[in-house]
Amino acid sequence: LPPQDRGAGAWKVLLGCWLLEVSWGFPISFGVFQSYYSTHPQFSTSTSIPTIGALALGFPYLLLPLTSSICLRYPHFQLHFMFFGWFMLTSSLLLASFATQVWHLIWTQGAMYGMGWCVCYTPFLIILNEWFDKKRGLAYGLLFAASGTSGLILPFMLEALLSRYGFRVALRSYVVVYAIISAPSFWLIRPRLPAHRRKQDAGRKSETTRLWCTVLISPATLVISASVFLQGLVFPFPATFLPSFATALGLPPSAGDSLLAVSSLCQVLGLVILGWFSDHVSYHIPHSISSFVSGIAALFLWGPGKGFAPLAIFAAVWGFFATPYSMLWTRMSAGLAEEGGQENLVQRTMVLYSWFSFERGVADILAGPLSEVLIEGEVARGKFGLGKWRDIVGFSGIMLLVSAAGGLMWFWEKWKRRP
Repeated sequence: LPPQDRGAGAWKVLLGCWLLEVSWGFPISFGVFQSYYSTHPQFSTSTSIPTIGALALGFPYLLLPLTSSICLRYPHFQLHFMFFGWFMLTSSLLLASFATQVWHLIWTQGAMYGMGWCVCYTPFLIILNEWFDKKRGLAYGLLFAASGTSGLILPFMLEALLSRYGFRVALRSYVVVYAIISAPSFWLIRPRLPAHRRKQDAGRKSETTRLWCTVLISPATLVISASVFLQGLVFPFPATFLPSFATALGLPPSAGDSLLAVSSLCQVLGLVILGWFSDHVSYHIPHSISSFVSGIAALFLWGPGKGFAPLAIFAAVWGFFATPYSMLWTRMSAGLAEEGGQENLVQRTMVLYSWFSFERGVADILAGPLSEVLIEGEVARGKFGLGKWRDIVGFSGIMLLVSAAGGLMWFWEKWKRRP
């Protein structure tokens, strides 16, 4: 077999996955489309425009348990699934470019894109796990940096296209550019294990079901699952409310965009550095540090912030520590899976990763109505969180600190291994 963590084969697969991952920056940049659709004569009267972005972002998280189960059950079709998902997500945007009503966009740019991305993403994630083990954290950090990079560039590119040519040309132009960038992936991505080994490792359908029933009930898994859920519950808040917070302080309209750009830039650095760090320490430590630092930053930088400087520092800290949290799932999943031995290791790792993804999807859905409950009515500049966002900031900080407590499982791990 080709070597793991090194050699041309491993890095070619990572490059192919990176080129596909660029597409995740598109739904992240949906705010640009939301602003455009809200002022477009055909769509401006609808209140359902946010649903488009919610489906494009939420479906990949929620559907990953289903798509991973199928891909693990039929590993010899994984490359076919990947191409079908790619075709589905590119076709969805072409269809969206012919939309005349908001529900057309909901089904194409929203639901169809989200489903297509999940079908494409799942197989190359499984294949990447075959190629990387000891350097898996670094590999995923580099991989997710693709979406961070595109998320930094795409808003400016799409905004220019939308303002000059409209949404139809913008969507079609993006499809052409992405197709050219990502097409080489289908020559670069190849499974490490031969076909007969992959079929043997897939096991019976009952075996796949048994994995789901057994890997999720250990004490360590339950604790980390709680940490993942709590972090996901408050993760959307800064990106959603920081621009409004800056406006309430009397900062210029461009300040909100600048804060998000700072966060995106630091996200790329955080993905690579924290990914590398996670390869060299217990899997309990990086996710705990990520949540702890983010929680402290929310309570002591965002809440009392009264100018651009403290908010910019908070955006940088949040981008570096909080945003890469989902990248750390891969090392957390691998660490938890290894506690059960080497049998079905790839399958158990993917089951755990899928479960964490599903939790994030549920948390993202709950974050919307939760924020409506937490937001106060009036802005009061002298108060913590400007009064209006006091409970949002306070709740975020406390939940992140509680999430960080999941890292205490490191002591449990050490105690279990003592002679």
